[in-house]
Amino acid sequence: MGYPYVILDGKVSALKGVGKALEALSLSEELTARARADRKNVKLCQTLIRMARLTGDQKDHQRALTLLYEAIELAEKGNFPRLLASARFLLAETYSTMGDIPKAGAIADQAADSARNSGDLYLIPGRLHMLGLIKIDQGKYDEADRLFIEASDYADSMLANSPNPRVKAGLVLAMSSIYSDHAALLLNHFKDPDRAYTVVESARGRTITDLLRSGMDAVPSENPELEREFSVLRLKIASSRSAAEIRRIRMICPFANSADGYQKEFTSRSPSAPGKMGQSLLRGYAKLAKDQMILEYILGEPTSHVLVLTRDGITAIELASGQSIKSLVSKYLDVVRTRRAARALGSRLFTELLSKVPGLRSARRLTIVPDGRLNLLPFDTLVDSRGQYVLMTHTVAVAPSVSAYFSLQTESKPNVATRSFLGIGGVPYDKDALKIAATRGYEATRLGNLPASEEEVVTAADIAGSRGRNTLLLGARATESAFKKADLANRSVIHMAVHGVANTAQPDAAALILLSDPGANEDGLLQFSEVLHLRLNARVVVLSACETAVVRIQGQDGAVTLSRAFLLAGAKSVVSTLWSVDDTVSAFLMKRFYRGLASGKDTAAALTEAKRSVVRSFGTQALPFHWGAFALEGASNPI
Repeated sequence: MGYPYVILDGKVSALKGVGKALEALSLSEELTARARADRKNVKLCQTLIRMARLTGDQKDHQRALTLLYEAIELAEKGNFPRLLASARFLLAETYSTMGDIPKAGAIADQAADSARNSGDLYLIPGRLHMLGLIKIDQGKYDEADRLFIEASDYADSMLANSPNPRVKAGLVLAMSSIYSDHAALLLNHFKDPDRAYTVVESARGRTITDLLRSGMDAVPSENPELEREFSVLRLKIASSRSAAEIRRIRMICPFANSADGYQKEFTSRSPSAPGKMGQSLLRGYAKLAKDQMILEYILGEPTSHVLVLTRDGITAIELASGQSIKSLVSKYLDVVRTRRAARALGSRLFTELLSKVPGLRSARRLTIVPDGRLNLLPFDTLVDSRGQYVLMTHTVAVAPSVSAYFSLQTESKPNVATRSFLGIGGVPYDKDALKIAATRGYEATRLGNLPASEEEVVTAADIAGSRGRNTLLLGARATESAFKKADLANRSVIHMAVHGVANTAQPDAAALILLSDPGANEDGLLQFSEVLHLRLNARVVVLSACETAVVRIQGQDGAVTLSRAFLLAGAKSVVSTLWSVDDTVSAFLMKRFYRGLASGKDTAAALTEAKRSVVRSFGTQALPFHWGAFALEGASNPI
């Protein structure tokens, strides 16, 4: 079969991945020597580029330059466009790392042409993004802006032409730094929060907004003919030479009338103005109440920002570096989850994240659009300058993006029985449910029965529902199959007092643990992917369980949670938990939450008042651990 270049090249990647850089470099040198001896110019070019990256990682930049110039010469002579683009891209990056910005800029221009000529559509956005960063280092901000726009256009083309929502979410995740760095440029150098807002919203929450508008039914099944059309379209985009040409090609997309209307509305934007969707979103804040404020966070380096949206417009506030904020959040959560007060850390986080926001005291309702590790932070547990929890002065809710928030707030749903309640709890976990979860790879061995959960469900039903319309799945009746058959589309409130397990490595595998029903081919694990295909109309879904709001935190659209799945399935709002909660405190809090709903309070106000009841009733014993885990995501008070 010949010399195993591909296998050994994979081994180089593996060695680098596990931190064995010197072994990786040694094997790379062996591969390069063998390719040179065999006169395998394509392989030689590939191994030279690989070795240049490894030597660059070792700070041997001069050797990296020598290797790259040889690779470029080979690629030019052999007409290897993809390898030429890769070599020039890395060469520009190397000069930039060495601090030779003029040289990096000159190579960058060549690399841009090579990237466009390579036909490698999936690599073009990242390469143009890197070139934009070099232009920023050179102080050429207008050129950087144009490069970011072009990179976004390529990325948007792939997103708009992908009918698969999971692929789309993966692309957003992989390319999210393009949007965040572009937003940082617009905020730091152009002082243009409106455009920064539009750029961030064009990525953040893109998938969830598309699906909220269209529903999962609008996602097409596999279609070979459609896939062939997409392939032709991608080739045309890859061979385009201007942003205008990319936009023209996108308008003939065979999926043009699909669920991705959200993205199409962005295609008309120009370097100097937001597109139609951006303009409509900018008008949307006029619908906010006087005492309402949306805070959209953008973590970055060397500075982060928060975009403050009120009915009067948008203001951008500069914050500390993303790394310092992430570190502080991690320290704070480590303390809170061990049932300690953490007031000093909570005060520091308030200073970093909220103290600079103008008009904060007069805004009684805060909707947080978090970024990165901020997805794990309960903002209402922070401590203000007067020593009070934010909980006591503000009603706090969370939204995946501003556009998704407005969709959930304003789009009407078909009428359902206004007091139709579905509750599930009292699961006998000491039987087989946890064993089944363990065999599926979940860490469920430390979980046990929830003795207060049945009473919690019964009490919630008595307060929130009408006895004639209630359905309670308690004890042995709490099966996955029974839940799915419970007329979900006609439930106003769904309450699930069950164990939940998150999987940060595979977020799609997060699940609620119910009872199995082998006869119905149900294993008792209600997973993220299954929730997506439910049909709901609920005003609120309450997931009174463990870790139902835990997220994957990478990227602009990286959050994959059980609560997010229920929103996609049609719920207006979801109450979920950020960490394991005490079921006795949960029962106390939920009783007051449902009393608030029954009295006419909106979902966010009812949850806030229930949390305040815990603090007032238990005083200093009511630590953020006990009540801070409960988070509301989605619509808080319909506009």
